[in-house]
Amino acid sequence: MLETADPRAALDDSDVAVRAAGARDLARVGDLGDVAMLLDRATLDRSPSVRLYTAAATAAVLRRARRSGPLKRAVADQVLDALRRFDPQGNPSVLLAIGAVGPSVRGRLGRLLKDPHSDVRQAAVAALRAEALSPLSIGDKGLEKDLAKWASGSLPMEAKLDLGRLLGEAGHPDGESLLLQMSAVVRDTEGVLDEARRRITARHQRDTYGGVWRRQEPEVLSPPDDDADVPWVGLTAEEWFADGSRKPLKWPKDGVPVGPEGPARLLFVGTPGQETHAALQTADATRFGCVGKPLAAWVERSIDELRGVEPLCRTLLTRLGDVESASAPKVRTLLRWRGGDGAAAGAELDALLSGKKPKAELHWWRANVALSEGDLDLAREHVERYLAKSPKKGRFRAAADLLRGSLNP
Repeated sequence: MLETADPRAALDDSDVAVRAAGARDLARVGDLGDVAMLLDRATLDRSPSVRLYTAAATAAVLRRARRSGPLKRAVADQVLDALRRFDPQGNPSVLLAIGAVGPSVRGRLGRLLKDPHSDVRQAAVAALRAEALSPLSIGDKGLEKDLAKWASGSLPMEAKLDLGRLLGEAGHPDGESLLLQMSAVVRDTEGVLDEARRRITARHQRDTYGGVWRRQEPEVLSPPDDDADVPWVGLTAEEWFADGSRKPLKWPKDGVPVGPEGPARLLFVGTPGQETHAALQTADATRFGCVGKPLAAWVERSIDELRGVEPLCRTLLTRLGDVESASAPKVRTLLRWRGGDGAAAGAELDALLSGKKPKAELHWWRANVALSEGDLDLAREHVERYLAKSPKKGRFRAAADLLRGSLNP
């Protein structure tokens, strides 16, 4: 849902907040016809926040267009003119837009990593980061070569640290050796390079990829929404689950798994207002990992979709092993059942039902587990208990009525 009724008109509003909202909307729905207007605001608006949002929106529009192929020369020149006309020191955010043009501008951004002004260096890193974390960079050997060259070269210390952080976020085939070299010359009091190395190592561990990954915006820097109803894929170390199907996951020597959508790289990204999230990215989609309490809530809502995917359920059970929430014990029990261990799930449900004031729906799940184990009498008993205790608009009443009818002689 957009924040404004007319994003383009919003850019002319006198209210800074409205102009910023219009820019955020155009980042989602704008097209190449909006580039000139966005660049105008990105370079001339009196508000720094509006300049930032419109520069970011320009970048989003350009990358969206690049998914269909390289930008036309006229469009690229239109953006590059902004760099020629405006000093990055006075307006560093414009580099976000310039960085989205593609490979032809990387040399300029690389040179700006040595700029004497720290805000320009930071903006250059931000532009390179947005490009490196975009699905457009998957398989971009030129970008890998450039990052390695800059990380190994002579740069101000904070620029080196920023590049080291980026290597950890985006990954790099030579990431471990590059980070070790950087550690020898950079004073890293906050452990940025150590964390980056841990992330590089995690990419080579197959279990790291296991879990549920939920699709959000194509570009990874869009903040994830744990409550959104979005398509998902599930991964174990061996399989890719999606849309009711399961397909093998291949592991080439480079350690990047290949599924039905091609290579699936792992990113570790912090977004504004969010903690660091893991994301699984293919050329077609970026999906954020669902973990902790949001994962428990998702499993509770989606338990019917997890029928017949036993290996994934066992992986999710492991992921939720130490999660503490009101629903977590029940969710773990349901995953154990869906994972193929009905006897253990039944015993756990019996334990939950023996507690103080158990919820009525536990009887519904106990009936289903008993049914899957072939105990029709026990299933009938708990269906009756559920119907006796649940409210008239209980979530499972209609299904319970049908099940009772099928179980009664």
